[in-house]
Amino acid sequence: MSRRLGARCIPLSLQWIHRTAFRFDRATALVSGWRRQFSTTRAANADHRPEEPETEPVEVADPGRGAYERWLQFATWSERRNILDRIVRVDHAGELGARRIYAGQLAVFRGTPVGEVIQHMADQERAHAAAFTRLIAQHRVRPTLLLPLWHVAGYALGLGTALLGKESAMACTVAVEEVIADHYNDQLRTLIALSAPHPAQPSSTDIQELRALIRQFRDDELEHKHTGIQHDAQLAPAYRALSEVIKAGCHLAIYLSERV
Repeated sequence: MSRRLGARCIPLSLQWIHRTAFRFDRATALVSGWRRQFSTTRAANADHRPEEPETEPVEVADPGRGAYERWLQFATWSERRNILDRIVRVDHAGELGARRIYAGQLAVFRGTPVGEVIQHMADQERAHAAAFTRLIAQHRVRPTLLLPLWHVAGYALGLGTALLGKESAMACTVAVEEVIADHYNDQLRTLIALSAPHPAQPSSTDIQELRALIRQFRDDELEHKHTGIQHDAQLAPAYRALSEVIKAGCHLAIYLSERV
């Protein structure tokens, strides 16, 4: 009895193994096909989306490109007003946070040669923050409720990286300014789409003023990034890991400040 049962089970086991291997091969081939298709789609999309040099204005972009830009052309007045409010709110928070980062770094480097470089960048950030503070009041935009958190976190980030050394402080500058410059470029593309003629347009003058400010501030942030690279940011210990952690924190701060 046991011998017959064993002789019967062995072929069944082999058949099960064969079917499982066949299904695994099919699943692997299917996943590989999806991956190839996804890679091809990404490459095609990248080919159709022109890359803009950092120092070139994003106004060369097609305002009708992308689903989001197309949606903006049909957005209601309240939706457009909400978008502009979010832009002013998050940029106000970001510039105040940048001021606090440089304040923390200056607590360590004030009176040194690198301190003069940081002071120059801090002065520009002060002008940026003043401009968005004016826009907050002018357009009656509610500031983010997280300002006290960014006030402390920005100073702690600046102070902490400065205590690690000049290179780490500059690595912090490069990471933060790269994220902010990319963020400003995204906002400029949004404002380009909003500039298209539309009966629900909040105010063409307001949008043009905001575009001019963001374009100027974007260029300042790129200048800060290049300054950090010139002052040995990439020689910081664990530069890549430090940079990625700071960038992730910046992306999180942007996301929260727009919404809270």
